[in-house]
Amino acid sequence: MAIDKRPHIGGNIYCENIEGINVHKYGAHIFHTSNKKIWNYVNSLVEFNRYTNSPVANYKGNLYNLPFNMNTFYQLWKVKTPAEAKAVIDQQVADLGYCQSTKPRRTSALISKN
Repeated sequence: MAIDKRPHIGGNIYCENIEGINVHKYGAHIFHTSNKKIWNYVNSLVEFNRYTNSPVANYKGNLYNLPFNMNTFYQLWKVKTPAEAKAVIDQQVADLGYCQSTKPRRTSALISKN
């Protein structure tokens, strides 16, 4: 059972229709689920638009996809395969003097534009 103190259903996803425009009363919201039944239920309360989050980084006036993908690596280094990207990352790690470890490491902080 869900109990809502507000005089409407939908909690923080509630929208008011003002002159034909859905206004998010409690701020913009993004809802994620892979469960079709849940998606249909939530959309019975208020209609959601499909949205894909596609963040980019602006580095020295150039835009790069986040999280990093092969397009990002191509933009940075003109590499076309995961093996080529790994080789560049490995070389940058070696150039910075970091030791190799058996533990997984985040290398995103080590990546620079050559």
